[in-house]
Amino acid sequence: MSATVLRGLLWSTLLLFSNATLADQNLLSNGDFEKPGFSFTPDPYWMATNDYRYLNPGANEALADWFVADNGIGQRSFVYHQNRYPVASGNYGLALNEGSSVTTTFVTQAPGVLNLRLNMTWATGCHCFQPAPLKVIVDGQEIASFTGPGSDFHYSDMSHVYEASFTVGLGNHSITLANPQMIGDFREYRIDQVVLMAAPVPEPEMAVLMIAGLGFLGAVARRRKARISA
Repeated sequence: MSATVLRGLLWSTLLLFSNATLADQNLLSNGDFEKPGFSFTPDPYWMATNDYRYLNPGANEALADWFVADNGIGQRSFVYHQNRYPVASGNYGLALNEGSSVTTTFVTQAPGVLNLRLNMTWATGCHCFQPAPLKVIVDGQEIASFTGPGSDFHYSDMSHVYEASFTVGLGNHSITLANPQMIGDFREYRIDQVVLMAAPVPEPEMAVLMIAGLGFLGAVARRRKARISA
């Protein structure tokens, strides 16, 4: 068998393996904040009475599927309309102010590795430095921290993607996004498109094909070596 054919078989096997099925379901409900938990007046924003709304813990103005918490430091977090500030997709984004956090829950059907992805930038309402890094906490343990781009009085676009991977067991879990800044000078993170997915795993038949293909290539190589030695 020629070297060209062998290379073709190897690449075909690897291609089959790389096309493994991805677990493409977002485990987070309302991860894009498209359900603010209350009604905005219709856009465009210059005709609306509210193009953003503060999230008051314990009040009706809550973020759907997320628990909102703050400690009274600085400005409260808020959901805003795309015509006010940039969002990554859809109509709404979340501005997570200092001393505030949002928490939601998710369920895993098996233990394994999860991949987290979100869009983020930062802005301040004063002449001050950027916020402390955003903390990502899963089941009470910090698994990542992100520092997004931005500047004073400038709200950059939402094309900045941040990712992290971590391992969880089977069952119910919580995930928290927290802005830990404690100065009280309106330093906030703008967040959108929070996606949590199971890490991609190969379908069983793909793994079998790969093992069989590599075994076949090994057998061919051994026969060629035997002929050359003879």
